[in-house]
Amino acid sequence: MDADSKEKLEEEERKRNATNQEASRLLVKNTSLLMAGQIAVMPISILISALLGRFLGPEDFGTIYLATTFNSLAFLLTDWGQGGALMEVVARDRARAAEIIGTGRWLKIAFGPIACSLSFGIAYLSDQSDKLQTAVLIVGLSQWFQSLHQTYINGFRSFERSALPALTQVLHQLLTAALTATVLLSGGSLYQVLFAQATAACAILIFLSRSLKRLNIGSLYFSRSAARELLGRGTPHLILGITMALQPNIDAFFLSRAASPAAAGWHAAAQKLIGTLGLPVTTVCSALHPTLVRLAHADRAAYLSTASNALGTVILLVAPAAVGASMYPDLGIQLFSKETFHEAEDNLRLLSIFLVLAYMTMVSGTTAIAGGRQKAWSLAQLACVGVSAGLDPFLVPYFQEHYGNGGLGVCISVIFGELVILGFAIALLPEILLGRAVLRLAFASFAAGSVMALTAYLTRMVMNPWLSAPIAVLAYLVVLWRMGLLTKERLGALKSMLRKKSA
Repeated sequence: MDADSKEKLEEEERKRNATNQEASRLLVKNTSLLMAGQIAVMPISILISALLGRFLGPEDFGTIYLATTFNSLAFLLTDWGQGGALMEVVARDRARAAEIIGTGRWLKIAFGPIACSLSFGIAYLSDQSDKLQTAVLIVGLSQWFQSLHQTYINGFRSFERSALPALTQVLHQLLTAALTATVLLSGGSLYQVLFAQATAACAILIFLSRSLKRLNIGSLYFSRSAARELLGRGTPHLILGITMALQPNIDAFFLSRAASPAAAGWHAAAQKLIGTLGLPVTTVCSALHPTLVRLAHADRAAYLSTASNALGTVILLVAPAAVGASMYPDLGIQLFSKETFHEAEDNLRLLSIFLVLAYMTMVSGTTAIAGGRQKAWSLAQLACVGVSAGLDPFLVPYFQEHYGNGGLGVCISVIFGELVILGFAIALLPEILLGRAVLRLAFASFAAGSVMALTAYLTRMVMNPWLSAPIAVLAYLVVLWRMGLLTKERLGALKSMLRKKSA
C-alpha cells in the first residue's frame, strides 16, 4: 500500500471516528435532557394516578384506563403515521420544516373529530354503559389536543433538540396534577376530573405553538403535496402503530367484557407502575430514533455501534426495575390504596417478566424502524396481537371466575406476546442482540439481578420493605462493580449526564 492510499484510509478512519463521537454526543445530550424531564415527570405522574385511585376507586380508575386505551387506537388511525414520517422528512431536509410541520398540524385538526367518533364506537361495542361512553368522549378531547402536541414535539426532535420536549412534559404533568388535585379535593366527579385534564392539554398546546418560533423556520403552512407525502410515508408507520396499539386494545376490550370493573382498575394500576419503571428505556428510544435514522443512511458501522451501546445500557437498567416490581409490589400499590388495590400486586409480579422483555424489544424495535425495517417489525407486532387475540378470550374469563381478577389473564398473554417479538428481534438484528458485548452485559445483569433478588428475599424477612429495597439495590451495584462494569469511565459519563441535566 502506497503512502497516499494509507493517508486516505487514515483520513476516512478519522472521519468515521468523528461521526461516531458526534452521534454519541448527541445521543447522550438528548437522552440526558429527556431523562431529566422523565425523572421530573415520574413522581408527578404517579401522584396523579395515586390521587385518582384513592379518590375515585378502582372502578372509575379502570374506566379512565379503558377510555384512554380506546382513544389511543382511534387517534393512531387518524394520525396515519404522520409522526414518524414528519421526523424522517425534516431530519433529512430541514429547509422544509415549516411546510411539513404546518401540514401535519392541519391534518391533525381535520382528523380529530373522526378519531373521537371511532373511539366512541369501540367503547359502544365493548361496553354499553353510559359511564364509559361519556368518559371516552371527554378523554377524546384531551387526546385530540395531545395529538397536536406531538406534531410540534416531533418538529423539535427532528432538529435533535430535546430541551423543549422535556420541559413540555414537565409543564403538562404539573398543570394536570394541579387541576386534578383541585377538582378531587373539592369533591369533583370522574367527568369533572377528565374535563380538567383536557383543559391542561389545551393550555400546553398553546404553549407549544408559541414556542415553535425558537426553531426559526418561518410561518407554518399547509401543502397538498406535503400532505400526500406525509400520508404516503406514514403508511408503514401507521401499520406498525396499529399493530402495536391493537394488542392493548384487545386486552382492554376483553377486560371490559369479561372482567369486573374493579379488575380493570387493578390492571390499570399495575400497568401505570410498570410504565413508570419503563421510563428509562422509552427515554433512550426517544433520543435514539432520530440519531439512528441519520446514521442508517450515512454510516452503517456507527448505526450498529450506537444501537448496541444503547441496548447494553438498558440491559443494565432493567434488572433492578424488574426485581423491584417482583419483590416489592406492595410498595407501589400502597400509593393507590392497600385496601382497594391490593389485588394488583399479583398483576405487578407477572408484569415484571414483561418488563425485562420490553426493555430489549423496545430498543430493538427503534433500531429496526430507523434502519427501514418497518414492515418486518410490523409483522412482529402483528404476531403479538395474534397471541393476545388467541389467549385473552380464554385467560381473562378463567382468571376472573377462579381468582376474581381477570387482569391476570392479560398479564400472561402479554408475556407470551413479548417473547414472540423478542424472537423476531433476534432474527432481524442478530449482530446487535447476539453481539459479544451485549451478551456479556446481559449475563452481568442477570447475575447481579439474581443477587439482588436473593438479598431482597432475605432482608424482607427481618426488616421493613422500605429499608430492604435500597439494600437490595446496593447489592446489585456491588456485584456490577466487582464484575468491573462500574468503571471510572462509566461513572464519569454518568456524572457528565447529571451535570447536563442540572444545567
